[in-house]
Amino acid sequence: MEETKQTPMDATPIDQRYHIVVAFLLVVILGSLSILWMRERSRRIGLEVQASQLTQENSQLRAVLTQSILDRAVSQPTTQRGQ
Repeated sequence: MEETKQTPMDATPIDQRYHIVVAFLLVVILGSLSILWMRERSRRIGLEVQASQLTQENSQLRAVLTQSILDRAVSQPTTQRGQ
């Protein structure tokens, strides 16, 4: 009895369809992961920009508040302690 070895060219149509389906699914999975990664990256960048803006606004508000407190302290007469 002679054994015949199958070469990739002699693959049955079912094997070829299986490889096509698997390759297609891999492409879909990689494409989906790429899209999800880009969306999350975009969201992260947006949140970082918002955080930076909020930090800047917070610093500006603190500066204004500090200045108004100092202005109020300077404009009020000082009271003598112990009287």
